[in-house]
Amino acid sequence: MAKSELIQVRMSPEDKAAANELCARYGLTVSAAVSLYLKTAINQGALPLVSMDTPTQGGSPVSNA
Repeated sequence: MAKSELIQVRMSPEDKAAANELCARYGLTVSAAVSLYLKTAINQGALPLVSMDTPTQGGSPVSNA
């Protein structure tokens, strides 16, 4: 089995609960979802789900809603 590394993320308790709930709907853990996201980013050579021409403010996509 391949060696693995630990990544830690800080977030609010509300965001953590929402992420757990969302991932559970897809049969995933948050850890599996993050791994899937990062593997996709590596394979695509870009961040998935974020348009590179999306206006940003402070490094985060700006919502016009």
